[in-house]
Amino acid sequence: MVPTFHFLSFVWVLFCSSHVFADTEIVNFGVVSSADVLIAQASEWTILDSAAPQRNLEVFAAPLGSSMKDVCARRTSHPSSTCPHEIWVILDLDGSAWLSFSKFTLRISWPANYPTRFELETFTLTEAHAIISHDHGHGYKDSARNHTTSTRRQYARIRLVDTGVPTPPVIDASVQAVPFTLLLEPLYFGVLPKSVIPIISFMIPVILVAIFLIAPLINKYLAAVAAQARVDVAGRREKTA
Repeated sequence: MVPTFHFLSFVWVLFCSSHVFADTEIVNFGVVSSADVLIAQASEWTILDSAAPQRNLEVFAAPLGSSMKDVCARRTSHPSSTCPHEIWVILDLDGSAWLSFSKFTLRISWPANYPTRFELETFTLTEAHAIISHDHGHGYKDSARNHTTSTRRQYARIRLVDTGVPTPPVIDASVQAVPFTLLLEPLYFGVLPKSVIPIISFMIPVILVAIFLIAPLINKYLAAVAAQARVDVAGRREKTA
């Protein structure tokens, strides 16, 4: 079975090699229904849904040495709605294609030559409204009284901090936006992202072929070699006896 192990290891290396040149940040979250209320600022936010689960975005990273907790920090009297170092994204989970899923994964991938720290957070509508609203949630309670419908919609907040010298270096890092890809996927059985299913579907027959066809042939060959080796050893002993 050793050859089979090496073969499967080779397949796994091929799969992983596609991610070598990119960094990744992932967060898994469960669906929570909330009263459907309006967040005024959200009208201009990017939306991820079952029809368009992936987006290519760009955001300016906060300067090197910045503390993440201070990046785009909001104050009660002066809420920040145009901070250049963050972006809010709507995660629309209400589509019929995703209604049967209760867990999702949100993944950020960006080029390795952009040394950046990403802070990826997901919020229910209640939590997002409390963060965005200058009164920290009072507006949500007042608005919810007039709404009887519920939603599975959630929100993602993404913040960036520069962590080093880019490769290759740029002339002015302060004006260089960091490109990244954002992907929202349902989790099958609560653990498997949709994008992994085709890979698993490919690997299962490969593994079965390796176990039931290739491995027996190799084992038969090795058994023949071992038998011949025993015959040779026995012959030498007879000659020396």
